[in-house]
Amino acid sequence: MLVAGGVGIAPLLPLASVLVENDIATIAILGAKTKGELILTDAIKETGVETLFSTDDGTLGFEGTASALLEETIGSAGNYDAIYACGPEQMISSVARAAAKWSIWGQAALERMMKCGIGLCGSCAINHELVCKNGPVFDLADLKGLREFGNAKRDSSGRLIHVKM
Repeated sequence: MLVAGGVGIAPLLPLASVLVENDIATIAILGAKTKGELILTDAIKETGVETLFSTDDGTLGFEGTASALLEETIGSAGNYDAIYACGPEQMISSVARAAAKWSIWGQAALERMMKCGIGLCGSCAINHELVCKNGPVFDLADLKGLREFGNAKRDSSGRLIHVKM
């Protein structure tokens, strides 16, 4: 299962192609606020991966978030070996909860402000993890233990800011 929010589909496209080349049945969920914000829809379809769409406003596909569609899809079809996600932190946080609920292993590519890119400045820190050094790809199960994940971000100086995501 591939789950992408917004521009998060871009880094998942090569994985989709590899999965298809290796005859691994795959479903991709692409989500955005509106139909007009969905990108690379033709590119993902060209990989041959079954594609589902979600839009917050219902202008294309499922009305709701990509993570809500993930829950519905897992609940109705079951039996997935892995989830790969890329997108907004709130979406990935929901995907991590769903993966834990259904006992599915997965990984997510995270985005955080990175000033130095070598682990010195701390602007990309999520608790003790540095996205620039320890990531940007993390196991979903490891994200569950990071209390800042989905609850806080850092400003350009590295100061922790609690947010309601």
